Amino acid sequence: MSEIYIQLKNKVQIDRSKQELLVRDIAKITASDACIVEKIKVYTLTNDGKSTIIISVIDVIKKIQRQFPDSTVNIVGTDYAIVQIKQQKSKASMLLVALAWAVLYFGAGLTIINFHEDVDMSAAHQKLHYYLTGETNENPYWLQIPYSIGIGLGMIVFFNHVFKKKINKEPSPLEVEMFLYQDNIDKYLIRDSKSAKNKDDS
Repeated sequence: MSEIYIQLKNKVQIDRSKQELLVRDIAKITASDACIVEKIKVYTLTNDGKSTIIISVIDVIKKIQRQFPDSTVNIVGTDYAIVQIKQQKSKASMLLVALAWAVLYFGAGLTIINFHEDVDMSAAHQKLHYYLTGETNENPYWLQIPYSIGIGLGMIVFFNHVFKKKINKEPSPLEVEMFLYQDNIDKYLIRDSKSAKNKDDS
């Protein structure tokens, strides 16, 4: 085996029950005996409470070259793989999710109510009703009901979701922001791992 091509996966999720990471868990391999290379152990998991592990391509190359010293390992793509260990869902975590959902739901509702009070939306509807009909009405429901429905439809279009189903394939603004947030976290984890490794080497 002279040439080995390795491409690390950007992000991998594994179960906490898994005891060790193999090359095939975190990378794609192209070689004459790829099935052998894929079974090389890269990392042994411990019960240290970590939820994220950063694997460097250099460490993977060292593991491969120990078993295949005469081979040449070529790197394709990223230099680090982020391994996330799935946490077991407990009743406490589910309770926290429900609490966060309730806070966000009622918080959003209060935000909309306060906005309408600040701009006096009720008076705006009354004036619009008067301009269109020439009559005064304290509760122009023919305006208020479609307006309320429009707020809900507008949120659905904005977030591009009806429950778990997407309206179209375009990412919503929330998905873009979540992607950027996760990307920044991943970059921080990689940088933190680099600095920690440099300290250990020094």
